[in-house]
Amino acid sequence: SQIMADALKVDPSTERTIPVLTKPDLIDKGGERAVKDLLLGSKTQSFDCGFHMAKGRGQEALDKKQSIEDGLTAEESYFQNTEPW
Repeated sequence: SQIMADALKVDPSTERTIPVLTKPDLIDKGGERAVKDLLLGSKTQSFDCGFHMAKGRGQEALDKKQSIEDGLTAEESYFQNTEPW
């Protein structure tokens, strides 16, 4: 992707770049394998700090004024209970 190419231009050794994928709950069914391969570094150049994934609070949670603490709890639960994460 363009963002990865841009990151490599300014950090060719990948020592300072931490790629973060967001919104895992929006990945289409069947697309999980490609994302997992990316996270494991088999789809692109590996980065020294590895790839990471985060799931922030969605619009509904923000509208309901969900606290950051409750959002972090929900994120942890999501990753513990959702395959393949």
